[in-house]
Amino acid sequence: MNKNRRKQRYRTNLIIRLIDVVLILLFGFIAISEVSKRSKIRLAESTTVPATVPDRERVLYVGVLPDNRFLVEEETAVIENPAALAAYLAQQRERMEARNIRMKVRVRANHDA
Repeated sequence: MNKNRRKQRYRTNLIIRLIDVVLILLFGFIAISEVSKRSKIRLAESTTVPATVPDRERVLYVGVLPDNRFLVEEETAVIENPAALAAYLAQQRERMEARNIRMKVRVRANHDA
């Protein structure tokens, strides 16, 4: 048992000495190294496509219910038939064209539709 403790102590002392040597080398390299700004790195720039303002667009979501009704206005209003939905979408398109906004429609089915 005493022999095992000696081996353990020897390994611990050896590791501590190795850590000391590594730290001395590290600080030595830091002390002799020269830190300065010698070059500027140019970042990549796009030359083929000019930067433009993002398109103004709005997505209208239409939810389809199982009983052939539709949810609009962020699923707060119900439209009863497809003809009324077409009229609603035409009205929204005219309103957005007046404000120079592109309209997109995304149709979502209900989980049990």
